Amino acid sequence: MAILVILGWFMIIPGILNNSFDNYTIKVFASMYVSNDVVGLYRVSNLPTSTRLHHTASIIFLLVAWTVDFQESNVGQLLLLYTYFSALAFPVNIYLGLRLCYDNMNWLKTISRYVYTIACMVNWIVQIKWYTPTTEVYVYMMILTVIIMDDLVLLRWLWK
Repeated sequence: MAILVILGWFMIIPGILNNSFDNYTIKVFASMYVSNDVVGLYRVSNLPTSTRLHHTASIIFLLVAWTVDFQESNVGQLLLLYTYFSALAFPVNIYLGLRLCYDNMNWLKTISRYVYTIACMVNWIVQIKWYTPTTEVYVYMMILTVIIMDDLVLLRWLWK
């Protein structure tokens, strides 16, 4: 995810700022981003239900991303923004992966806690400010609620 954040800074963010979206690049990045969720669903046997639902929603959103024109689709643009802000919280994924391998990862948990909290709050504000009320956006928001619920579960766990 850290690599996607860096590459996105140069390849996707300029498009967002110029309102010119490169559909092909976004779809490739989306596929790489969601691959982590696919692997998590199939390789981690003890995932909490909220995380399984989160990963399933991510796969649904990937299918949406493959079919939309990001230049025209408000749902596509909201999804792109949500994904990028979520990717900024990559220290959480690093912590989740390393906490069982090394002792005393509290410093990484602390960083993850703050980065994830800020990323989520900014993300949710952006989603509310940028949406256009349409049926498609309402469906998007309903599916996004599954991801937000898992975000809240993870935030609660990080702050324990």
